[in-house]
Amino acid sequence: MTNQDYRLRAAAFLDEAQDMALQGSDELGFGYDNMNEHRLGWVLYRMYMKFLRPVTWRDRVTMNTWHKGMEGLVFQRDFELIAGDGQCSAVATSSWVVIDMDKRSFVRKEDYPDFINTDPQCTESAVEFAAPKVVIPSGLEKVLARNHKVKYSDTDFNRHTNNVKYVVWALDSIDQDFVFSHPIQELAINFNRETRLGDDVELWTAEQVTDENRVFYVEGVVDGRQVFIVKLVF
Repeated sequence: MTNQDYRLRAAAFLDEAQDMALQGSDELGFGYDNMNEHRLGWVLYRMYMKFLRPVTWRDRVTMNTWHKGMEGLVFQRDFELIAGDGQCSAVATSSWVVIDMDKRSFVRKEDYPDFINTDPQCTESAVEFAAPKVVIPSGLEKVLARNHKVKYSDTDFNRHTNNVKYVVWALDSIDQDFVFSHPIQELAINFNRETRLGDDVELWTAEQVTDENRVFYVEGVVDGRQVFIVKLVF
């Protein structure tokens, strides 16, 4: 859950957020069981998170999440991590789509079963914008950092890679001395295709240095197609 500085790992935050999203959809009546009966599923499309203050080992925190409704084909869900003093320590926003589990294709709103409620649970925003599209800026050189073969420990109950693992792969693919000595400030990730047990994923990196930050982009590629891309801001 924490790194060598006793700070909450970004992957641990995202792992907890993913579980809370599933629980939240259950409480709203369109969770895994109801969706699966209709051969429908929720797929995480994009996510963005930002640490506002350090979150460290033994801190007592509360995580809140709420469904913000629908925009186009995308459902929005926000998260906030509240410290014991009542101040917000981290925020996140996520975008989800409904897919047909057999056809592996998006489902249009007019084809949703009646139990899928597109109305917002709450209209407040933890993040004032939707999780962004991540693109490597032109002019940055991409370098093949390493290859990763999807293993048992990477997969979920669908035998697909768990979304959080992409963040772990990304952090393992950049300058390790730098990662150990600098906390993540922001993270944005796009999930474009599934990866499965045995897939060989090329991990390409690019780096951008600004006056305020050092930014890494990590792109996962299988058979020449991008499966995910993540932006890490330190």
